[in-house]
Amino acid sequence: TAFGRLYSELYAQIVLFCLGFVKDRTTAENITSDSFLKLLEQREPQNIENPLSWIYTVSRNSCMTYWNTKNRRAEILTEIKDRFEKVTSSDGQKKLEQAEYEELVKRSLSIDEYNIWKLHREGFNNVEISEELALAPKTVANKKTIARQKLTEAFNHEQ
Repeated sequence: TAFGRLYSELYAQIVLFCLGFVKDRTTAENITSDSFLKLLEQREPQNIENPLSWIYTVSRNSCMTYWNTKNRRAEILTEIKDRFEKVTSSDGQKKLEQAEYEELVKRSLSIDEYNIWKLHREGFNNVEISEELALAPKTVANKKTIARQKLTEAFNHEQ
């Protein structure tokens, strides 16, 4: 089919194009697949004068949407963190408790586990943490489980 030929000829190019925007191969591949799916779902694909231009435009727009969503999520997390800090900073006791909590966490976890815990607290998911720390997503999940167990034990022991 014409679609199959277009897909075969352009898929790798579009992935590389998207990779320039999103810097993550899996995300670039997903955006590319979604873009081709949108082309396939067009009610009247014969009305698309330049399919090459169309697929590049749809892919670029999807990349921009991806970044806007990711940046908005980061803004929301920062806003929540700022509000939390304002609430807790007004009370010196809470600040002291937070510092003690942070110290207990640092003492209880290995460096890797602490870094994973910290990124998790900042709102990163396992895939993002694995990319940031150059670890496999499964390793991140396992270390998070171990960290959770260690922290549960440490907090139970402290009380």
